[in-house]
Amino acid sequence: SVREAIRALQYMGILEVRCGEGTFLTENLSLLSDHFKASYIIRQYSVRELVEARKIIEGETVYLATKRSSKEEKEALKQIFEVAIRVQDDVAAFLKADFAFHKKIAEMSHNSVLEEFFTAMRELTLEENLEVIKKTGQIKKAIAFHEDILHCILLCDPEAARKVMLDHLENIENTGKELTSKHLEQEGRL
Repeated sequence: SVREAIRALQYMGILEVRCGEGTFLTENLSLLSDHFKASYIIRQYSVRELVEARKIIEGETVYLATKRSSKEEKEALKQIFEVAIRVQDDVAAFLKADFAFHKKIAEMSHNSVLEEFFTAMRELTLEENLEVIKKTGQIKKAIAFHEDILHCILLCDPEAARKVMLDHLENIENTGKELTSKHLEQEGRL
């Protein structure tokens, strides 16, 4: 059973087995993200739990990003926002730009743990985000929220940035619930 445990940890990327040398911990920087993915597969967190966690993480992340980010980081965020506007007619490209916008905010928080939590959360909610973003008018709403978030960050107003981020995530949550209800209705389960 020790061999099986080592094999499982090796498969998860936590251990590295080197022939003739031994077993070593890897320098896996995405260990936390990988842990959440494995837990998600095993336990299947509810969408509600994931959205609640995302609100906590991204609310604080944008707050810290607003307080801690440099002029250059703010300019980079602005450029990412401009890319999102240019690609808004392409759902896949927009989703990528949306991820880049939120990821940049996480980086701007200068807290590597929050950044890792953010990455794990986004990977776990990717499927739901894709469904939400396909709803008519949702990309325009996301752009409006991003513009307001960016504006708050540029004005160095962390409380306002947090509020707009939470409103943005609330919109995503409500749209997800609406889509789920419609889907269940169509299947005759509601």
